[in-house]
Order: sequence, then C-alpha cells, then structure tokens
Amino acid sequence: MAELDWRRLVTAFALTSAVTYGAMINAFPVLIIPMAADLGVSRTAVTGAATISVLVGAVVALPIGRLLDAWGGRLVMTTGSVVGALSVVAWSQADSLWTLYAAFAGIGIALATSTYEAAFSVLVIATEARHRDRAILAVTMLAGAVTFLYYPLAGWLEPQLGWRGTVLLFGLVVGASAVPVHLVAVPGRRTHLAVARERTGSGVGTALRSRGFWLLCAAFVVQAGATAAFQLQLVSWLRDVGHSTAFASTVPLAIGVLMLVVRLGLPALVRLLGMTALSVAAFALQGVGMLAMPLVAHSPALLLVCVGTVGAGIGVATIARPSLVADRFGALRFASILGVLTALVALSRAASPPVAVAVGDARFLIGCGLASLLSAALLLPLLPSRHPAGRPIGRTPMTSTTAELATARYGAPGLDLAANEILALQLAHRSVRQFLPEPVTDEQLVTIVAAAQSAPTSSNLQAWSVIAVADPDRKDRLAALAGDQDFIRRAPVLLVWLADLGRHRRLGERHDVDLEATGYLEVTLLAVIDAALAAQNAVVAAESLGLGSVFVGAIRNHPLEVAAELGLPPHTVPVFGMALGVPDPAEQAGVKPRLPQAAVLHRETYQVGTADAAVVDYDQSLAAYNARHGLAGAWSDRILDRLRGPDSLVGRHRLREFLHTLGLPSR
Repeated sequence: MAELDWRRLVTAFALTSAVTYGAMINAFPVLIIPMAADLGVSRTAVTGAATISVLVGAVVALPIGRLLDAWGGRLVMTTGSVVGALSVVAWSQADSLWTLYAAFAGIGIALATSTYEAAFSVLVIATEARHRDRAILAVTMLAGAVTFLYYPLAGWLEPQLGWRGTVLLFGLVVGASAVPVHLVAVPGRRTHLAVARERTGSGVGTALRSRGFWLLCAAFVVQAGATAAFQLQLVSWLRDVGHSTAFASTVPLAIGVLMLVVRLGLPALVRLLGMTALSVAAFALQGVGMLAMPLVAHSPALLLVCVGTVGAGIGVATIARPSLVADRFGALRFASILGVLTALVALSRAASPPVAVAVGDARFLIGCGLASLLSAALLLPLLPSRHPAGRPIGRTPMTSTTAELATARYGAPGLDLAANEILALQLAHRSVRQFLPEPVTDEQLVTIVAAAQSAPTSSNLQAWSVIAVADPDRKDRLAALAGDQDFIRRAPVLLVWLADLGRHRRLGERHDVDLEATGYLEVTLLAVIDAALAAQNAVVAAESLGLGSVFVGAIRNHPLEVAAELGLPPHTVPVFGMALGVPDPAEQAGVKPRLPQAAVLHRETYQVGTADAAVVDYDQSLAAYNARHGLAGAWSDRILDRLRGPDSLVGRHRLREFLHTLGLPSR
C-alpha cells in the first residue's frame, strides 16, 4: 500500500477547504460593517474576532499535528468540520462581542483541524514523493479559485438575507458538505498507519534540534508577518496617498491574480530552480515590490505590478511551507513538525498587523519589504550545493579529476585511468558515520532499491530482501544489538539486507514441492552474494543522489535477536546493515587508501611474491592516512588483531549455528 488515491483526496480537500475558508475567512471582512452596526461596537472590536481565531489556531496547532500523525485525518478533520459548522452557526446568532469572540475561538479550532495544514498532513502520508507537490498545488489552486468567489457572494447575499442569514447559510453549507466528505473520503486510522509504516522521516525532536528547521521557521514566520501586515494596511495606504476608494479596493485583486498565475507555473519553476531557490526568489521579489511602492505611489499600473509580487510570494509560500518540511524531514512525523511551524506562523500573522497599524504611513511598506528580503536571506543556507552538471554534490568531489581521485584511493600517483562521472563517483566512495538531520525521502528510497534490484543475481533467484528501518525506537534497539554504534541511531534510515530464501521455500510449499537444495551451503552463498551485489548497487545509487552510507557488519553479532526485532520469517537471515542519510560536511574523514593493484590483480596465475611485497608499501600508505585522521597502526596490525581468534569475531564464530536456527542449515 505505497500510495492512496491522491486525486480523490485532492478533490475532497479542494471542496472542503473552499467552503470552510470561504465561510470562516473570506466572508468576514465583507460583513464587518453590518456586524459592527448590529452589535453596537466598533469595527476594530469586531476585527478582534479574527485575531482570536488566529491565536486559538496557533495554540492548538501542535496537539492537532500530533493527533494527525497518530490517528490520521478522518477523525480529526471530520470533528473539525463539525466544530466549524456549529461555530459558524453560533457566529450567526451572536448577540454580543463576547459571544462573537467565543464563536471565533471555535472557528480557530476548525481552521486548524479541517483546512490546508490538516489536508497537507494527510496528503504527505497518502502520496508518494513524486506526486506530493502536485497534490498540494492542486488543492490550493482549486480551493483558492472558489474561495475568492465568497467575497462577491457575501456582498450579494447580505442585502438579501442580512449578515446573520448570510453567515447561517454558509454554516449550513459547511455542515452539509465538509462533514460528510471528510467522513467518507479521508483515510481512517488503520489505513493511515498502514501507509505510514512505509514512510520515512525524522522525529520531532530531531527536527527541533536541526538548524535547518529553525531557518525554515524564521523565514516563513517573517514572510507571513510581512504579508499579513501588508494586506491589512494596503487599502488604507492607497487611499491616504490619494487614490479613489474604488481603485484602492480593486488593487488587492492583483494579489489573487498573481497567486493563481504563479501556481499555474509552479511545476515548471520547481523543476527549473528547485523549491528552496524558488522560495528565495519569490520572497526577494515580494520585498523589492513592497519597497518600490512608495516610489511609484501615483502610478496605478506600476502599483499593480508591485502588489502582484506579494501575490507571487504568498502563492509560493503556501506550497513551499509543507513541501520543504516534507522534503527535509520526511513524512513520518510531518504533521507534528508542521504543527510547530504553523503555530509560529499564526502568531506572526496575529502580531504583525497591529504593528503596521501603529506605524500607519509608508514606513510600514519599508518594514514589510525589508522583512520579506530577510525571509529570502534566511533560506539561502538551505540551498542545495550542486556540481557543474547540476546534480546534488552530496559528498562526492565531482570536480576532482579521475587521476586525483585515483591518487587518493591508492595513496600515491601513477595509475592512468579512464574518466567518466560514474568512475569518479565510485573512486570517491568513503564510509559516512555522521549525518545531517534530514530524511531519506520515499522517492530516494525506492530509487535506491530499484538500482539494487538491477544488480546481477544468480539464475535470477533474487534471493534477497531489505528492510528500511526509520522508527527511532527500533533503530535504538538494533544499534544496541550491533555493537552499540551511535551512528545507527543518528542515521535517518537503517537498511538491513537479508539473505532471503523464505520466499522460495513458501513458493515450494504452495506448489507442494520440497526445495531441498535450499539447505545447502551453495544456495546460502548465492543468497548472501545476491544481497551483497544488490547492496553495492544501492551504495552507488545513494551517492549519486547526494547521500552517504556505511555498512554495518555488526548486525551479525546477534542475528537471532535482530531477526526477532524485524519479524523475519523462517529461512531468512540478516546479513549486514547499511546506515543511510545526508552526510554531515563537518565529519573529518577522507578517501581511505586501498591495497595496491599489485596485491589484488593477478594475470593468468596467482603471483604470491608480488602480492605480498605490495603489502609492505601499503602498510606505510595506510599508516600515514591513519595518522592524519587521528588513528593508529598499519593495515597488517589491523588484520592480525581482527583475525587472531574466535573472540575477535564478537560472537560471529557461531554463525553456522545461527544459520541453522534461522532455517539455513548450509550443509
């Protein structure tokens, strides 16, 4: 169950988000004047209801995120729609400022549980990475287009029904549409958990300890505050500089138009620039547009262009916020991590408009513009490094020549090698034990496994499997079994590679054939070799994607316990692990020299003397490398210690016994 029907979910969320946002947000400013007159309070006091809604949404964003991760969307979003419908109806019946505020507190809960953030959380789990941005974009485009119709719709209905009748009608629409659609279309908890088990990602604690998360937070918090303040003061400023009421109230439509235009072109722009670079460009353009407005205050055409840049910034930000969180931290705890960011963004949106009102004049544009430029600058450290061909560089020095890489690999110059990108990638390989707190995405994982499955396999037996472990608790238990190596815990994903003859034995049972050959050493070796070949293909694929890895042979220290932890069926044995993730550039490690080719390459017959003589030179080369990296000893020292006796095998001297217990007697 890799992916649910995301198109069905997009249709559902576009409908429910449109009617919910339209009723609870877009209709509100149209109805402020009649509400204030009816309740006998100031317009400013009525506007406070919207602020309460935002603040309540900020407070509940974190627990709602955790509920979405644990339970999925059906219960949360259906309940949110019920609360929303009842709250809008309560709004229509408000007879005082305090009952209005109470209704909008409920609306704040409803918006947090049943609109974009909740919908994005469901989509990130339900869709594979290659469809995720398209699904999020489709929801925002469809819902945004319909939501804007609520401005004229509310203006047309209010003279006919009064503000109370208009709001009551909108509440009934929410109850009649959003509630049943969320109940029927959104996956329940069982389906959510089944799909979530196939997703990877960082835990909330890992994300909160990440510099990248706080840079994302700062960028989107500052950008959201700037746009909220700008939108609140725009019409007033235009009137203050002499424009007519009609023109001033029309100009904000440029924001909606540019939001739509940018979203239409977003897939192509993302392919060209990447989501982070596109966000930097959009936020910077927004800042420049805001700063330019005082200079073109009396040019209607140029003002429309400047205001349109804000629409571009908002259009990108709505998509980029969930997309960048999912790209950086994965799907596993997406809702909880996004909840932290959503809470901070909501607080910024609530706090910045009063500041803009206090400033009042054109200085608010300068402040908003500078804040937008700051938000762009905060994202700059998150731009991916790229080599000249435009692919992620990861940790592979693709700008080095093949000769330089060969010198690093052998500790001395002299080999004349052919040159191409694949060879450079292979020659630059090194083990990675320090990882950034970024996830291995689902797209990367399935790509790596596809490369692994493209490795040779004897007689097409394909006698291997691999288990991707992302759960922090399970990684911790496996790390304890595998020499208590902490890099296993820090890696976003641990791949455990299996010699898997269980699939073949079950096939035999279904056909009533006893596959006796699987009990012999030859077939065990075939399965182990298959797993090793597949894993090496996976390493090369991972490095081509900018990831790093290290093999974990210590998985064989306690194979019975590892098999129990992973729920392995009979005739299936853990062979080795592979910690996988984005390399931390702070790790001080290099390309470790290998034996000279004279020690490993023999022509026609085995040359013992030549091979052994080469070891002497290699000892000196590796000892020098070890000294540079704070290690001691030469290669010969390591071999003599590692193979001295059964104690040096750390329990693996009983491997034949373990193989027999796990169903591979290897006779």
